[in-house]
Amino acid sequence: LLKESTLAYNWASSLQAETLVTTLAADEQAYRQADAEVRQTLGLSLEELGRTFGPQYGGVLDGIVKTPLFPWPKLTVFVSVRDRQLAETAFSGLRRTIAAGGLTAAEQEQVGGQTIYSWPIMPGSSAQPAAMLTDRMFVVATGKEALHDLLNAAATDGVTAPVTIQVGAEPAERIAAANFGSFVAFPRRMAPQVGETLEWLNAILAATRNISIARLSSELVHLLESTDCLVATSRLTTEQAQWTMTLTPAKPQPAAIAGK
Repeated sequence: LLKESTLAYNWASSLQAETLVTTLAADEQAYRQADAEVRQTLGLSLEELGRTFGPQYGGVLDGIVKTPLFPWPKLTVFVSVRDRQLAETAFSGLRRTIAAGGLTAAEQEQVGGQTIYSWPIMPGSSAQPAAMLTDRMFVVATGKEALHDLLNAAATDGVTAPVTIQVGAEPAERIAAANFGSFVAFPRRMAPQVGETLEWLNAILAATRNISIARLSSELVHLLESTDCLVATSRLTTEQAQWTMTLTPAKPQPAAIAGK
């Protein structure tokens, strides 16, 4: 999922859903209410849901695209599957709930032996939320192209060569060795798309609330432009926990040379 064009990436192995369910059970009324909602939406009990997913989860932001209505993030989120049968029940229940809402009919297609479900809410494949369930992961994306790319990508061990060049050899080794979490962001690469999104938001606020965030937007974009890459990793062993962060400042841009 971490590619040379990625804006931000996060992975962790700390999701303890059963612990969350046990904590919620301390409040009997809240537990019964949550259990009823989960059963109605997903067709599982809260206890079964706690045994379905985890401990790995994460997400990746690959861009922000323009649509006829508003900026749309190219976002993919994922969670590991512990029990495929329960996960299938939950996914089927989720699709039934979406269908009952009547927003749009689901489309499905087969790619690489996997079924991708998508919901075209706006023209263009970039704005078609999609999801798929594999034996290992449940993946949801804001555009079905991301799932196509994921299924068609060649399997790799560790960090790819292009990403290693971007983040540096030592941070790349830490990303590959991390067993509890890793976060990677490319603020300078993100700056233009964030700037366009903030310009859109500023125009909306100015027209509806007579509020301007132009100065704040400019400062935020300048802050993003000052950093090339941020890598944070965590690794646990039986003896210690190690958390490391590397921040790479952006190289100064050469001054413009005046022509004749």
